Amino acid sequence: MSVAGIARRPALVGLALIAGVAGVTGVACKRIPGTGGTVDEAKSAALPASATLVGSPTVGIPTSNPVVVTTPTMLAMPPQGAPMSFAPLARKVEPAVVTIVIKKKRANGKLRMQGLGSGFLIDKKGTILTNNHVVAGGSAIEVVLWNDKTYEGKVLGTDPSTDVALVKMEPIEGIEPIPLGDSDAMSVGDWVVAVGNPLGLTHTVTAGIVSAKGRTNKDVPLHPPGGGEAYFDFLQTDAAINPGNSGGPLLNLKGEAIGINTAINAQGQGLAFAIPMNMIKQMIPSLVNEGRLVRSYLGVGIADAQLDEKTMLRGAEVTAIGKATPAETAGLKLGDVVLAVDGQSVRDSAHLRWLVSVAGVGKKVTLRVVRETKVFDLPVTLSEKKEKPAKPHADDDDEDEDE
Repeated sequence: MSVAGIARRPALVGLALIAGVAGVTGVACKRIPGTGGTVDEAKSAALPASATLVGSPTVGIPTSNPVVVTTPTMLAMPPQGAPMSFAPLARKVEPAVVTIVIKKKRANGKLRMQGLGSGFLIDKKGTILTNNHVVAGGSAIEVVLWNDKTYEGKVLGTDPSTDVALVKMEPIEGIEPIPLGDSDAMSVGDWVVAVGNPLGLTHTVTAGIVSAKGRTNKDVPLHPPGGGEAYFDFLQTDAAINPGNSGGPLLNLKGEAIGINTAINAQGQGLAFAIPMNMIKQMIPSLVNEGRLVRSYLGVGIADAQLDEKTMLRGAEVTAIGKATPAETAGLKLGDVVLAVDGQSVRDSAHLRWLVSVAGVGKKVTLRVVRETKVFDLPVTLSEKKEKPAKPHADDDDEDEDE
């Protein structure tokens, strides 16, 4: 199950009981050696005709929360908001958490079990949210409810680059779907609850805290099945999860799903990763209507910029610009630092990639840009990113016993 990470990285495990995934990074444009072009081109402070100068880089952009200095009195206080029991929450969500069984045809035409994962109902139409690596490569899907009743499932939409998938089953009366919560509202140290089917042990409930936020493919080097780019912005948690938990909900204390449990660090303890729900909510309409995520793109190579200690903004520095791309048309230059997209601050290069990818094809967005000492807003009309087709999964027609 475990997939080797990059050199000196710990091995990571995708949490489908049998299927695993691993990630790559990259930009869809040619990197220009060095600073690219001439020094004048890279350093030019001349602004595009459509740019609007602004007086401060932080105007209209939310900066980081103020640092809270912990006092000895605060340290002595018990954790706030800890429930006496997680039982009411567990009872509330249990009917909506499902087991997903993936089967594959053998050479003789018979089906055998290929993988086992988790999922959860998000509406009364029978829509189930899970991981792409849970359902990838399967010939048939079975959805097993808490009462052991089994139903046929069909893939509604997938996005390998974020490891998200939607499965459709027939609507079942009397099951309340799990509401989708606000993952951005979660803070490091907040309580979370994971529900799933680790190692086939159905409806296992574990609890922990949010250990960190914003873990990217630099921290969690997993690759999408079939290759391609990875777009990760994981929540890290110490709630105990294992193979089979993939696709199950990570919940806040209100019983809202604030993430999908996706991966663990196989060499550590208490190192689990979940896809944040706010990332997923932006994708659901496209997955339902198109069966895939239609991405928009800017057409630049980018790297993390240095943190500005005065503004607490980092942003992403433009290191390459593709020809005939939205970035070139708008007038972006090498060395520009993008601080925000439509008023949302850019944490780093991975965050910029994500914000641009889900903004919308044909949409005009406003970038907050720093060029030398000048700060300006630049409108850019985004184009559709042409995705490379994923490599098909090799059929496994051997006669091994089901795992």
